[in-house]
Amino acid sequence: MGVSDDQLAILAVTLGCGLLLQILGCVIYANWWPFLVMVVNVIAPLPYFLFFGGQSHSEGEMFFAGNSRGFLGFGKFLLGGCLTSYVGLPAILAHAGVITPEALAFELAGAAFIFSSGALYVKFISDSRSGGSAGTSGSAGLYT
Repeated sequence: MGVSDDQLAILAVTLGCGLLLQILGCVIYANWWPFLVMVVNVIAPLPYFLFFGGQSHSEGEMFFAGNSRGFLGFGKFLLGGCLTSYVGLPAILAHAGVITPEALAFELAGAAFIFSSGALYVKFISDSRSGGSAGTSGSAGLYT
């Protein structure tokens, strides 16, 4: 059982809003330096798929077979570096005066939307693996 159509629409809207905000941060202020973050959009998933094999961490299945924890640690290091540069790169550009603080705000708002779409994806997948009804029963399920 996978992600439902409604959940897929939510993911598409949040990811689309995040990318739109990042592109608007470049277009409105006529400065394309913040667009370097789009390179991180392409690079960030690579450590996950190379070192974790697209599987969850608990299963321990990695692309580079074997039970070596070195690859797992290196993959987490690369993933953390990519995600840190996702926020850090625009902040450094703003601090250096290359982009305006307003463009930084657009970039960080876009990053928040993109991070939230990733978190929602993980939540939707875990809900579908655990039975599919978690989080859909309203507020009554939050306190039980």
